[in-house]
Amino acid sequence: MLRFRTAWILVPILLAASCRNFRLRRAAVPEVLIRTPGGFEQGVSTTEGVLFLARTADRGPAKVHYEIEGAPVVEAGTIRTSRGPIRRVDLEVPIPSAPISFDPIRPGESLLLMIRKESGVLSYGVRVPVEGPLLGDVVHKPSGLELGPEQVGAGVFRSGREGPVLVGLVKGVAEVEGGGAYLLLAALPEFRATLLTPRRSVERIETRYRADGTRIRVRK
Repeated sequence: MLRFRTAWILVPILLAASCRNFRLRRAAVPEVLIRTPGGFEQGVSTTEGVLFLARTADRGPAKVHYEIEGAPVVEAGTIRTSRGPIRRVDLEVPIPSAPISFDPIRPGESLLLMIRKESGVLSYGVRVPVEGPLLGDVVHKPSGLELGPEQVGAGVFRSGREGPVLVGLVKGVAEVEGGGAYLLLAALPEFRATLLTPRRSVERIETRYRADGTRIRVRK
């Protein structure tokens, strides 16, 4: 028998400063704390934008809190609506980030869960189940780990050549009677639903004439 309960995870982001020409460096700890009109929640800064699960708000303004060499930094942004459960925060300036993996997690694979606490970043080794009552985008819940409702969106990563690579965001916990507990992930299907949007193969351009006789071309 499965008992599901929601779990949430809190993430600010430890990132490196962008230089004047906005050349970005990879983030060793790509976790951010997102403040919305509804409260705080975790997110992850990626090369596709700051991603989070919109527990506190799915539109409107947001502020992204992160650190540069231990110094707190806040950037203002706007939540972008999307078809999937994951939302993006558009920022006025780019910040260091980690890439997203579009390869599915593998049974038995060892991954890394990062959680931002007031005392700093906590890391836990987690493993994808090889067999059991739950398969798919889940990992074993570390023993003794307690998750609170403000902690949605913690990142789960695999190791890349240049640092962590995002494979999923924690969206909940499943407890199996007599069989342990699992972390449920928003992963590859949710990333695709959010990031892969259809576009016209040929842009439509409309010419508009102004009262002063000039004309402008507008993409539609």
